[in-house]
Amino acid sequence: MKTSKKYWQMKSLTGVILVCIFLTACGGETQEAERKSTVQENETVSTTTIEQTAEQTQETTQKAEEFVQTDTILENLKGNREPQTILQELSELPLSIEELRDYPVYVLSDQFEERSGAELLTEFYEQSTQGNPAQLLMANYLYNEKWILSYIEFDGSTYYMLRGDVDAGTAEEDYTEMYFRSLNIIEKKDIEPDMALIMIVFTNQEDVSDEQAEQYVKWSEEGKRPDDIEIYYFLNLRYGLMSGDDELKILDEVERTADRMAVYRIAKDFTNTYFQEEYTGEVEIMGIKGLSGVDTDSKGDCTVEVEFRPVQEDSLSYLFMTFGYDEMGWTIRSYGLEK
Repeated sequence: MKTSKKYWQMKSLTGVILVCIFLTACGGETQEAERKSTVQENETVSTTTIEQTAEQTQETTQKAEEFVQTDTILENLKGNREPQTILQELSELPLSIEELRDYPVYVLSDQFEERSGAELLTEFYEQSTQGNPAQLLMANYLYNEKWILSYIEFDGSTYYMLRGDVDAGTAEEDYTEMYFRSLNIIEKKDIEPDMALIMIVFTNQEDVSDEQAEQYVKWSEEGKRPDDIEIYYFLNLRYGLMSGDDELKILDEVERTADRMAVYRIAKDFTNTYFQEEYTGEVEIMGIKGLSGVDTDSKGDCTVEVEFRPVQEDSLSYLFMTFGYDEMGWTIRSYGLEK
């Protein structure tokens, strides 16, 4: 049986059409699969983004709540003269020198060294001596988890103080209440080489001059302190320098604020590391200058310089460090040498 040429042409054409239909169907399925995959990926990315945003929001909210909580401590204590209530509020503080940095507390170590919150004491002193109401929380670590916590409030005319002992996080019944009319802060330098003291002097007399306060300090040292005077001694790191061979002398006459001393300590540690590990050759280090450029209010970038002289040279050189401030505190952004 013969098959016509026309028949084979039609049969071939039909085959081509069927192939095209098949390919079109496959292509459609592929595009549909790709579309679904893209949608699924977008949904996954969207879900991940939403989860990350939710976590960030939760973290921000938690930090905000913690910040509000620290502020409410002083708010709850304001005008309060009930000892047990005050002690209960104080017992809510985390008894850790590091953790207390996040609270409005003037913190002292077992060596009576200022550890944090020095600016709070300065602000309290300035506000109260100007006749403005002010509050101050103090935490002094003693030893073996023992603390002395103090709450001081100036209402515009009188200083109220409550000092309570805290043992292992529990407020004890042992506390002392005191009322005073004047506050003086005396800096006594050169007690020992490169060390200074800050003395907070409370008295029941009005308008006590610094000269009178110094006389009270002298009487106290001689064992003749009157009963209506209370004196607290602290190592003042804002005005004193570290002693020992690792001392880095401050060449400028500047006020030792908390921020400037923070920059000083970082620069001091970096200087020791730099000349031990990076610099080749022996040097004579003169000291550091530029701390006056550390602004407590703006906390803007600043540069300090360590002045030194290579032993084989007559001219001075400088190790400069540029500092910036962020959520981690003061950090070195860049450094280098210059003549």
